[in-house]
Amino acid sequence: MNKPSASPPPSDANAAPAPIAALSQRSSWLLQQIQQTVAEKTSFKASEVQLVQDKLVEQEFKLSATFILYKNIKVTPVNGYFKSQSKDIRSPTDELAQSGMVALIEKLQTDAEKRLDDKVKDHPGLPLDLEEGIYLGTATRFWSLHKCQTCNKDGEIVCDMCAGNREYVCPQCKGNQKLPCRAPGCDQGRTMCMTCLGSGEVVQEKDVPYEFTGGKDGSPQSVKYQTVKEMIPCPNAECVKGTVPCLACRGNALVPCPRCNGKGACPCEKCKKTGRLSCPQCAGSHETGQMYEGSIDLKIHHHTSLPPQSSEYAKKIFELEQDPIQIANLSTSVVQQEYDGWSGLDNHRMLKIVYGGRIDIESIEVACNSKKYKAVAYGKNRQWLTQGGIVESLQESDFEELRLVGQKITAQQLSMLDYKTPQRVLQRFVATADNRDALQKPNTEAYTSAHGNVCRTLVLQCAQQMKFNYARLYLASVCAVVFFTMMGLWLVIGSTGFWEFLIIGVAGYCLSLVLIVKMDGDIDQLYARSLPSIKNFNVFDAAGKPLLRPGGWEVVSSQGTRMVPSRWLWVFYWGLMACLFYWFWVRRLLSWLFGGG
Repeated sequence: MNKPSASPPPSDANAAPAPIAALSQRSSWLLQQIQQTVAEKTSFKASEVQLVQDKLVEQEFKLSATFILYKNIKVTPVNGYFKSQSKDIRSPTDELAQSGMVALIEKLQTDAEKRLDDKVKDHPGLPLDLEEGIYLGTATRFWSLHKCQTCNKDGEIVCDMCAGNREYVCPQCKGNQKLPCRAPGCDQGRTMCMTCLGSGEVVQEKDVPYEFTGGKDGSPQSVKYQTVKEMIPCPNAECVKGTVPCLACRGNALVPCPRCNGKGACPCEKCKKTGRLSCPQCAGSHETGQMYEGSIDLKIHHHTSLPPQSSEYAKKIFELEQDPIQIANLSTSVVQQEYDGWSGLDNHRMLKIVYGGRIDIESIEVACNSKKYKAVAYGKNRQWLTQGGIVESLQESDFEELRLVGQKITAQQLSMLDYKTPQRVLQRFVATADNRDALQKPNTEAYTSAHGNVCRTLVLQCAQQMKFNYARLYLASVCAVVFFTMMGLWLVIGSTGFWEFLIIGVAGYCLSLVLIVKMDGDIDQLYARSLPSIKNFNVFDAAGKPLLRPGGWEVVSSQGTRMVPSRWLWVFYWGLMACLFYWFWVRRLLSWLFGGG
């Protein structure tokens, strides 16, 4: 739902039906909002949207309001630390406190009924300042305290975790103080010997002599040795059959309990080794009791309904808003019609009131681009229910006009002077941002859509035909100027030969072609003259390459008709013009100046 950007003229909630002058003022304001939206979203101007007809429907509706007073008595446990207030009443027993609260809540309800009745009974409109759940009054609090039965007024109880012993049996070792050794490889307190690797023996190498030489004749004796390996018992004194005592348990197969450090009991964390806990009932205050407090709560129920024969717009508005309070805020007037008085049961009292309301629904019909559109607004601030698809239709009409021009160019050639028709259509079409995206931004959704493909095709046709017709018009003007200029020179010089006249015409035509290409060599310059409101406009393909190429040597219509010859023909024209210019003009000029040729 669109809301207008500015506030409409204020309306009196209790005013009579709006006169014609006031209706015209509101319609003028709605028209301005539509014109502003059209100018922002389309290429049409605000002045092109004209008012056709406006109509105001004063839709009646009913709003039923039910105000319910609920008794609320709250009972809260308190202890000796409870701090009473000056308005509190302390009773010796809970029964007395409860009976006193019942009497006061009855009086409070009577007072609340009177205050609410005074507020809504004589109120002409709906009292919207009443809110759900507000307290219309709170009774005096009653409370009582007595000796705590749980701790017998000691304020403490025996710790249930350690039973007052300040310690409890270790849950890990169960009081045994030791646990089986869980060291890796430990088996009954022994682990594998790392010297013999569990075999009980190690390999030993020794040198044994096997050959003796010399010595008998007094020479020195020499001995040869060989290395021999043999198995000997493990040299580790603690090794027994390849096992040694475990380092963790020292061979005992048991280790002290890590949780209780081998004591078999843990200090109690719950009572912090005191054996006593604060009483949970009285929180250590020795006293416990109850506090009674009462109040009257307000609940409000609203319901709106329309007469059987109601406007379709009214039904849509009520479905859209839903909240009766919001509808009441939007309405022109809400006046009390029925007042039933109080009814209900003992635990609640109920007041029913029926209000009559009216909400203004205004329909405004406008015309733009030879078509009519209807918009609907409602409420004090004139919120739009619908704008009749004006913007969407006008955006589509922009495209349709471009399509018609493109089809016209394709079907038949435009007249020679009609380059303004495609120019006007292009100016309007590219003035809309969505259309420019379809022409210039390859990565957008608008560019890749079917609409974008048709747009680019038609824009290329319009732009190329515009350039072609503009070039033909400019060509005719330049040819006429050049021809008559040469004719004037010919008359001044005094030549009367037919061939000389023909040569002047051909030279003038060639010169006019040269001027056309020189003036319109860059297509951007032509667009700058033809589309002054669009800067650097072009159409791009998917790779970002401009499709409207610079003119240069050729100006071609949308049907492929060439306006300017090819490059090689230009070379011939240049040479021919140079020869003719020398043969005719230079020779004649020299003869005229010096009297010789």
